Amino acid sequence: LDDICSEITVKVNNRKKKITDIKNNDTVKKIIIDFMKKKYQYDESVQKQVSDKVVDIVEQIKYNYDNQGKKFKLKSLEFDNFFNYREGNRIDFTKMKGITGLKAPSFSGKSAVIDAILYAIYGTATRGDKVDTVNISKKHMKTRIVFSLNDDEFVVERERRLKNRSKRDSSEIVKIFKNGANISEKDTDSTNQRIRELVCDSDELENVCIMLQKNCINFIDLKGKDRKDRLCKLLKLDIFNDILTETRSQIRRNVIELNAIYKKTSKKADDKDIGDNLKKYREELDVLVNKLSEKNSEYGKLYAINEETRTRAIEYVVRLKEYGKLKSDSFKITTLSSGIKKLEKEISDEQQETERIRKQYKESTKKISDLSDRLIDFGDIEKRYIEYLTDKEVRIRQLEDQYNKCLMEKLPENRSNLNITLIKSAIKKYEKEINDISLKINTNEIDINKLQSDIVVVKKVKNLEENYTKYVNYLAEMEKLNNRHNQLKETLSELEQKSVDLEAHQYNPECQACLNNPVTREKIKCREQIDENKRNQEELEDLIHQTRTNVDKFKKYEKMYKSFLEKTEKNNKCRAEIEKLEAVNQLLRKDLQITNQELSSKRRETEQYEEYLTNKKKNAEIDVKCSEIKNQISDIRNEKLTEYEKYTELKKQKEQMETVNKKIENMIKENDNSINSKSNELEKNRIELDKYNETKTKIQEIGAMTKKYEEVKAKESGEKAMLSAIENDIKQIEKSKTETEIKIKKEEDNIQEYKSKQDEMSVLKILEQILDKDGLVDNLLSENVLPTLEESINSILSYIADYQVEIGYEKGSIKIEKISKSDKTRINIDTLSGCEDFIANLCFRLALTQYNNYIKTPFFIIDESFKYCDENFISKLPNLFEYMKKYFDWVIVISHDDKIIKLYDKTIKIDVSKEGSHILFE
Repeated sequence: LDDICSEITVKVNNRKKKITDIKNNDTVKKIIIDFMKKKYQYDESVQKQVSDKVVDIVEQIKYNYDNQGKKFKLKSLEFDNFFNYREGNRIDFTKMKGITGLKAPSFSGKSAVIDAILYAIYGTATRGDKVDTVNISKKHMKTRIVFSLNDDEFVVERERRLKNRSKRDSSEIVKIFKNGANISEKDTDSTNQRIRELVCDSDELENVCIMLQKNCINFIDLKGKDRKDRLCKLLKLDIFNDILTETRSQIRRNVIELNAIYKKTSKKADDKDIGDNLKKYREELDVLVNKLSEKNSEYGKLYAINEETRTRAIEYVVRLKEYGKLKSDSFKITTLSSGIKKLEKEISDEQQETERIRKQYKESTKKISDLSDRLIDFGDIEKRYIEYLTDKEVRIRQLEDQYNKCLMEKLPENRSNLNITLIKSAIKKYEKEINDISLKINTNEIDINKLQSDIVVVKKVKNLEENYTKYVNYLAEMEKLNNRHNQLKETLSELEQKSVDLEAHQYNPECQACLNNPVTREKIKCREQIDENKRNQEELEDLIHQTRTNVDKFKKYEKMYKSFLEKTEKNNKCRAEIEKLEAVNQLLRKDLQITNQELSSKRRETEQYEEYLTNKKKNAEIDVKCSEIKNQISDIRNEKLTEYEKYTELKKQKEQMETVNKKIENMIKENDNSINSKSNELEKNRIELDKYNETKTKIQEIGAMTKKYEEVKAKESGEKAMLSAIENDIKQIEKSKTETEIKIKKEEDNIQEYKSKQDEMSVLKILEQILDKDGLVDNLLSENVLPTLEESINSILSYIADYQVEIGYEKGSIKIEKISKSDKTRINIDTLSGCEDFIANLCFRLALTQYNNYIKTPFFIIDESFKYCDENFISKLPNLFEYMKKYFDWVIVISHDDKIIKLYDKTIKIDVSKEGSHILFE
């Protein structure tokens, strides 16, 4: 198709090339005729007819070629009291660059900026009605937007005033200026229509450069047929559908007109019977001509008889009146004698000529008979010739099927602009990185194994920690008991010393007075305390002994437990080091996986390049085979049946000789008529001569002559009456003949018109075939546009996604499948949701923006569309933003996600107060 549609190109990397450039009717005609030459075997005459018909149709549909290739650029926006904004808002888009974010709390009017742009241009917003665009606390709202279309600058000013909010009643004034000149229409609706004609419909602008939160019609959300229609409209291929629609309309009109001519020309419903009336009229004309000829012949004969009768009557009159002039009749007799000799000679010559012609007629008739016999010898040559043509057509069709099959065997040669040298260099680089990473992983694995070998197997002793705790507790208890024992010894020593000091005091245990003595009571109390302390000391010593026994019993667990703790701590340190090395290895393996993926990608590109070379070689072989088949088809078409040509030649000779024979028959007839006429004249002259020779006799018979004169006169009168009747018949026949000839002429005109309509219908059918299913547009889409679009979309997807898409085209419908890079699974893209659905829609938007031949914008706006995106996609957003900055001067992004906000090149803050929101960017 690249050969026949030179205007249709593709876009590769950063080099911009238009998908199609249909600028005028001549371009449309050239594309159709070139496609016709390439795909169909029509001669130059048919091509000329189709070309003329295309010119006629495209002039009728009046396609607007000016409404394409528009470069639309926003310059500035000013608005007052729009939605929740107060007065004095202004954005200078010429100062914007890169990724620009709008920052403000929720419900502050970030998305309303998009509505302000659309409303300022078209007078409509994406939500609410026109009354809702006015700030709830205000009575009026104004917008002013400046934009350029190609080299012209436009300004649109709008002011809406509320009359009654509760009744939803408001009015608007809109003005549009082109390069400073007011080009507004007489009313608002007409001016808005003018703006849509200059720019495009608001839906189209949204589909090109704005992704809204909702109510956004995306390419992949359309049905397969609608996808095709949308793509054709973007690429301006819809003109071919307009031509097809008009072609079918003309076909329907032609069918109606042909049926009308049918009814006038034939009662049958078959094209071959279209001339039935003409045939009938011609037969009627032949009958009338024969009747006229018979009447003329009858008239001629009767006229001759009447002339003869009148002559005889005149002769009688002359004889009767000029009886005295008989002497001068001798001169007449001489003249008559000379005339008789001349007539006799002419009759003799004509009889000889007639005989010669009759002889020629016999010879010709014999030759015709011989030719008929020779034609009979050919037998059923007509049937054999039809069989020969059928066999010839079958062989041609078989070869054509082989040819088409060969064409279908051709493999795609979708060679992308791959630099195989750079790819191989990248493969070496990735292989080295893989080796380095693998070496690091192996080194870490060795260290991990070593650390794992350093881990000591700690044999668990049953109740070790519990026994060690008991040991510690017993040891603490032992210490407490020893302290109490020491305290008790000190107390006992003090009491014994006190007892020694009181030893000298004597008392009578039976004396109550002695017992009441304080010293006595002190001595007794001291003894009692000494006895009690001794008992306590004994008990405490027993308890110390018992506790010491337990300490000795559990002392072995102290060493065991401390060893256990030392080994456990050492093992924990090894495990921590192992975890650290394994974490490093995990990162290295991730890097290794990514590098392997890159290496696989490059290897696939190498395989694609090798596949391209292989396919190219196979296609060259197929082309040679196709060429041979075409030569065979040409040879068969040039074949001729020699026997049938001889038969046709003999048949032609026979028909020519039969035509000559008819002419000879006419000549014989004419000669016979001439001989008869001259014989009659000769006989008449002889009679007249005899009359002069018998002059004396006739004078004697004057009386009888008078009687005969009266008889002849009566006869002449009767003959004249008969001639008059015949003349009336001739006039009536001539009138009928004239009327029939008029009918024939009218019928011939109708047949000519019918054939003309049939020829036009044939041309329209050919044009319909070219533009219908599997025709021009389907070929352009399947073989050029969709592969290029698929390549561009996959190029964008490579930045941000782990899958690719495959775009198929069948029966006028575009089908899109998602292909996973990892396991090559395929799913219908209609089943995507969430993040994947957004990614696909965004990639199609960006790709279609590049190929859009309708209106192009150097900016793109994304409103809260990242809310479904996962962490993996957000991590790849920098790649996407870098890609978008290559193709757009600026991109406005609206998001609440801090991770996305950090990626903004510039942030525009929206101030919020009680009076309303406010934005200013200059």
